[in-house]
Amino acid sequence: MKNNILKTLKVQEDGKLIDLLFSIYKDSPKKRVKTMLKNGQIKVDSIVKTHFSTDVIKGQEIVITKIGYVYKKTDTKLDIIYEDSEIIAINKPAGLLSISTGKENEATAYHLVYEYVQSKNLKNRIYSIHRLDKATSGVLIFAKNEETKTLLQDNWEKCALKRCYTAVIEGHLSEKSGIIRSWLKENSIHKVYSSYSFGDGKEAVTKYEVIRDGKEYSLVKFELMTGRKNQIRVHMYDKHCPIAGDKKYGASTNPLKRLCLHADTLIIKHPITGKEMIFKANVPRRFAGLVKHGQ
Repeated sequence: MKNNILKTLKVQEDGKLIDLLFSIYKDSPKKRVKTMLKNGQIKVDSIVKTHFSTDVIKGQEIVITKIGYVYKKTDTKLDIIYEDSEIIAINKPAGLLSISTGKENEATAYHLVYEYVQSKNLKNRIYSIHRLDKATSGVLIFAKNEETKTLLQDNWEKCALKRCYTAVIEGHLSEKSGIIRSWLKENSIHKVYSSYSFGDGKEAVTKYEVIRDGKEYSLVKFELMTGRKNQIRVHMYDKHCPIAGDKKYGASTNPLKRLCLHADTLIIKHPITGKEMIFKANVPRRFAGLVKHGQ
């Protein structure tokens, strides 16, 4: 948050982060400066740095904050689906933020990918293109330079040729395939809901097909025709078949201790080559295990 920022500056020459901090706070005791670093008050390109040995290079942005943000330790391994000089696609696990909201001290997918590209070359950067909900797993892509980021973000609806998800829902849909259309709005507590009055909100269109019905749950494939916040979750709530584990949108069960929603396929038009790129992340096996025939 802005009121937490003490200083923002650009690195003028390559060197060590600790030496740069000493030069900024040359009239302060070195112990105090080291404490700021240990406490997570220093961000380099939006990533908290706490080690004295951290290198910085010209052009990087340093943000010094009043309150520290020390990321919680995580055993999360980076699952890379695809990488080239322009983009990187990963399989984001459930429970990991795509990018920091400025409030959480948790590790994020952005943080993991940034650390990965930096380990190869300090000059490497990444840029967020789109997001998945923290509770949703699956395909997530980042750009490796600002030009690619701009091309993708400014033309996302044209570049994102197909976005498919798989979910386990509570109960059974009366029609085994179809299209759901509504206009989404958001209330004061940031919960999204549908209006079925034309133009009353942001249009949201979801195509679906039931893959398998079980006794308590169904396995359903979704294709987003529009990309709205919580779109699939809201549409399943509207159908009285909330996604398993989705307490926010009406689920009464949580069999896998997670939201049972997974972004399994993303097809994009490569922003530089124009080639169609297909990224897939295998649907968690436990999803199918909940929806065995006759159970």
